Amino acid sequence: MRRILFLLPLAPLLVLAGTSSVGAANSGPISLPAVQVIAQDACTGGAVRGLSLSLVPTPGVANPGPSQKRGPLTTQWSQANVAPGSYALVVSAPGYVGIGDATAGASPITVEVDPGPVSLVAQSSFAEDRLISVMLAPTLLPPGPCLDLPSLALPALSGSVIDGSTNAPLQDPGPIQLTSPAQANPGPTENRNQFDFAQGTLSPGPAQLSISPAGHYPLGTHVDGSLAPFEVTVGPGPSQLPSGGSYSQGLAVVANVAPLQAPPSITKVSPLKGTSTSEVHIFGTGLTGTYAVTLGGAVATILSFSPTEVTLAPACIGAGVHLLKLANLAGNATVPYMCL
Repeated sequence: MRRILFLLPLAPLLVLAGTSSVGAANSGPISLPAVQVIAQDACTGGAVRGLSLSLVPTPGVANPGPSQKRGPLTTQWSQANVAPGSYALVVSAPGYVGIGDATAGASPITVEVDPGPVSLVAQSSFAEDRLISVMLAPTLLPPGPCLDLPSLALPALSGSVIDGSTNAPLQDPGPIQLTSPAQANPGPTENRNQFDFAQGTLSPGPAQLSISPAGHYPLGTHVDGSLAPFEVTVGPGPSQLPSGGSYSQGLAVVANVAPLQAPPSITKVSPLKGTSTSEVHIFGTGLTGTYAVTLGGAVATILSFSPTEVTLAPACIGAGVHLLKLANLAGNATVPYMCL
């Protein structure tokens, strides 16, 4: 008789931690591991003793080094240590049939790490975690019956949609589309702020993800209001190995979407008169998302901003009264400013 084994639910595998982003006025975007591997014994579903995992980069991609976090079943590489590119995942342990060859840099498990977005509008961010489930086959069968467990049934793509100003889940994330050259959008299964694209509904390879919640800027909106295609890489489906082992891949994402901005207004500037060496502090309302400030037509460097204050690097380049102009995606505000 086969034993019944309860495998780990997927939700706890998404280890979330807040981090800060440059210029953001919220508590910071969600951070995920770049790569997370769940390795189990194919006979028992338990932990594999003496487990060794390595991500071997293709030529031209930096070596991520050893994993940064290890649990009983999970191994993680952080975003900071894994550069965008292709890797071979090599898995081995004493008493098990290994997967891949670290010396040759070859493995049937290919891991694609996407470059991620840049220059997104304030309070918007995107994080993705490449999830890989591996079942290793023992070289000798255990005393009890072997369950011949397959790898975990990971969704091809799963995710959450978060309000970028509060980090609270959006209960109605709006239209979610995934398109690729190989197929039309199959449509996800949505449960409040969670969405899943099941294995078998997506073709492996690059695809464009679109999320457009009401009252928020669409995912991929840049600081200047332009909207760029947002690309993710869908991994291959579950695979059975001749050794009796198996693996599957999924992609977990968290999208912070920015609420629509309010037009800015300026109530105060400090100091009242500036010099070529003085920072300029602009106070007002609706300053979130400030992406451009000019003084006398010259672009000023923004050091920081919040909903009520923008700090500029020294911006005076000539004596006289100049027009100070501040812009976000909802409009702009101007005041005269004296430079000495």
